Amino acid sequence: MFKQTPSQARSDKIGSVERLSLNETLKYLYDLQFFGMKLGLENTIKLLKSLDDPHRTFPSIHVAGTNGKGSTCAMLASIFQAAGLKTGLYTSPHIKRFSERIRINGEEISDYDIINIAEKMRNEIDTLKCTFFEATTAMAFDYFADRQIDIGIIETGLGGRLDATNVVVPEESVITNIGMDHMEHLGTTLKAIAGEKAGIIKNHIPCMIGSVGEELKPVFSQAAKRQQAPLFFYDDIVRVEEKKLTNSGSKVDLFLKFVDGEFELKELEIGLAGRHQIQNAVMAVAATRLQKKFNIPEAAIREGVRHPEWKGRLQIINHHPLII
Repeated sequence: MFKQTPSQARSDKIGSVERLSLNETLKYLYDLQFFGMKLGLENTIKLLKSLDDPHRTFPSIHVAGTNGKGSTCAMLASIFQAAGLKTGLYTSPHIKRFSERIRINGEEISDYDIINIAEKMRNEIDTLKCTFFEATTAMAFDYFADRQIDIGIIETGLGGRLDATNVVVPEESVITNIGMDHMEHLGTTLKAIAGEKAGIIKNHIPCMIGSVGEELKPVFSQAAKRQQAPLFFYDDIVRVEEKKLTNSGSKVDLFLKFVDGEFELKELEIGLAGRHQIQNAVMAVAATRLQKKFNIPEAAIREGVRHPEWKGRLQIINHHPLII
């Protein structure tokens, strides 16, 4: 999986302290999967406390859902980066390299930082018997805090309510859509799964919900009411007219209607291929407009949606012949 260089294949010594190589560090992290998949926040809270709670040092947008959350995160990160903000992006899983999970302004975390942060956390990870995802979530938050990002775009790993990422108190929560996923952990009905995803809705924090169907809306409405959180459903506030659909993306006219006003974008170009990416793009635009922390200009929204970096998902790698 990894191209091994001499510096990666051996352990280095710094003074009298032996430091693990990149491959040894990644093996250590992957071996944490021995502890399986734990739903709950206790370990993550303790691990982050040992790092001085890095997740509290930067604003964030928290994204959950069954499908589309990664693409939505990528377009959100692209929009905020286009606006000149130092933007952290935490997603999973990776395709080729572990470092794909943790990025700032599109640049993956360095081998050096992976090794150093893992070593810094190692005693606490071993004591708590943290899982792989708990450890990598803490690594991402520590890295973002150290690099003093302006905003973090955080994708849930599994579910929402008990997902390790749910320690953040974001500027906004986003839930893309609901389907039958991870039923052994989240429940065997769409309502049960929706209830777990709704667990990322926070007190007084606005939440944008994708096109989930009328039967699931009460699940989110009740969760939002308990949290006194403003709630916005895609089907209630969005009108989209598809103008063009090609192998490389699409073009739409978009109209959003919020409580405090309306927003319209004509000829919005979406740089990810597939009709399904239209909704993901609109979710990203709506989320950008709903958050009040930053004033994001229209030009940055257009640029971010047009040129997100999100490889390996319906990606055109050759046109003659067409290879997807």
